[in-house]
Amino acid sequence: MRRKVLALAIIALGSIFLMLYFSTIESFTPVLRNLYIEQAQSRTGVMNVVTAVYLDYRVFDTLLEALLLLTSVVAIFQFIQLEVFEQNIQEWVSVDSVDYSQSEIQRYLVSIIYPLFVILGVYVIANGADSPGGGFQGGAILAAIIMSRYLIVPTEKYDYQIPYLLEKIFYLLILITLSLFITGNLNFISSRTYILVANTLIGAKVAFGLTAIFLRFIYFEEENRRG
Repeated sequence: MRRKVLALAIIALGSIFLMLYFSTIESFTPVLRNLYIEQAQSRTGVMNVVTAVYLDYRVFDTLLEALLLLTSVVAIFQFIQLEVFEQNIQEWVSVDSVDYSQSEIQRYLVSIIYPLFVILGVYVIANGADSPGGGFQGGAILAAIIMSRYLIVPTEKYDYQIPYLLEKIFYLLILITLSLFITGNLNFISSRTYILVANTLIGAKVAFGLTAIFLRFIYFEEENRRG
């Protein structure tokens, strides 16, 4: 009964919020929208308005978004604590437990597209200033490298602590870089150079963060299977 009441209350509050939102949306003036569209390129030197917004106009949001992913990774690592498994971090599923006969075609296809993940991820990051993409999208693509590698060689040993540590390091570098930009201490470089550096750092951080999550869940699953 309590769950039904709670669900109805959430629906009612959501409905009220939507009614208020749509009743006032027409009164908003599109000043910021027009500013972004008309002046983003001249002010930041990039063609991609989205990149100009999240690395220039709303750089604080970008810092918090990157922090959100880092917080999620830390939370996952804290919730999944297996003392026995921590003592055998380099152990992995044995070859006998993997049925290669059912995955030969899959492994072959993934081995072909494996290098494409690298090329596409780097391209999306490097060209995020002028085309759709950027650090977040490119980092997610690069994270697929380890995932596809696991599909090809599931017996290969991985240490999930390495990407976990690297993600923290790259977030610190992002924090330093964006802080220097906010305080005006990066005026000696062009906006395009700053955006390329920021996108690269964000891409690396996202890639290491998603890789750490993936490997942590894989180890957790394998340890439960053994236990």
